[in-house]
Amino acid sequence: MSAPANAAMLSYECQFKEGGTWSYEDGMFDQVNSNDLAFTIDRVVAQSARLKGTKGSSPLKVVRAMDARHFIEVTVAGFLNITTIYENGVGGRGMPAVHSRHLGIIGQPLVSQYRGSCRRTSS
Repeated sequence: MSAPANAAMLSYECQFKEGGTWSYEDGMFDQVNSNDLAFTIDRVVAQSARLKGTKGSSPLKVVRAMDARHFIEVTVAGFLNITTIYENGVGGRGMPAVHSRHLGIIGQPLVSQYRGSCRRTSS
């Protein structure tokens, strides 16, 4: 079900300043450098949305939870990126959010998790 053409759609601007990335080699996970991360989630309607970042956009699936929304991206290679936005923001700091990436490169796990916040906007 889509929104009327003149209706404002829900969107979020997200920034993650804390995070870590781990690669798996020789039977162990080793932490590697991780950069700050920022992206927009827009066109949030029912169970779908779109992630817009510096390298383009991707469709998202949306799962509602009590006081939170999970945004799930399935990459072309079948790996998952998951962003959870909690709706209980405090004092103008935005809503707490977590972004996790579950990837693999040539059979080796490469995982990341970021902590930050998102603020609600209208698109």
